[in-house]
Amino acid sequence: MVIRYFNGLGQNRAWHDQGKIAEVRAYWEALRQDGQLPHRQQIDPRGIAGALDHTFLIERIGTGLAQVRIAGMVFHDLMGMDLCGMPLSAMFLAEARLQLQMALERMFHGPACLSLTLRSPASMGREALKARMIALPLRGASGLGLGQNGGSTMALGCLEVAGTIARQPRRFMIDTTDVTRIAVPDDQPDDLVVPTGALAPVPAQPATHPAPHPYLRLVHSAP
Repeated sequence: MVIRYFNGLGQNRAWHDQGKIAEVRAYWEALRQDGQLPHRQQIDPRGIAGALDHTFLIERIGTGLAQVRIAGMVFHDLMGMDLCGMPLSAMFLAEARLQLQMALERMFHGPACLSLTLRSPASMGREALKARMIALPLRGASGLGLGQNGGSTMALGCLEVAGTIARQPRRFMIDTTDVTRIAVPDDQPDDLVVPTGALAPVPAQPATHPAPHPYLRLVHSAP
């Protein structure tokens, strides 16, 4: 895992964002006023209209665990179901879930930007898929929206897939992980520290039928 410090757009050449990921990240950057994390309520779908089907919103619900609050249509195509209300780990093969947990916890706790390169292995009648995912921390919807450790509790993300999505659900392995620490006001750029306590793999989730959730809706921040 790579951990880097990131102070603003274009200052870290480890990032090579293109297409929909570039659109989402540029929008997130534009919302960072005085170096602070954007607030959940600032997210306006019109600002990322070209990437909306590939965009998701997650909320931290435990150590290394994130629940999907909003997900674009590409996630429905990949999973064959609405991912809202389910853990993000449902998109990953069992052997990749511990790695995902660790990466998410570092992203939320840092706070940090997370970039993953993913691979869905080929199988009978299905070609291999490659993908890239980013997750960018946000302040939450209540109060300061930060956890007790000062980290983030929510994140805006984007997934770009290269290849043909078959009808059967597709799940991913993680090829590379890049956690890029963000310098925010009053934040000392020390080594990234993760709360103590072992991260256990997420058990397989039984099939569920979560309550319907709205897709991205228009919200406006106060002037």
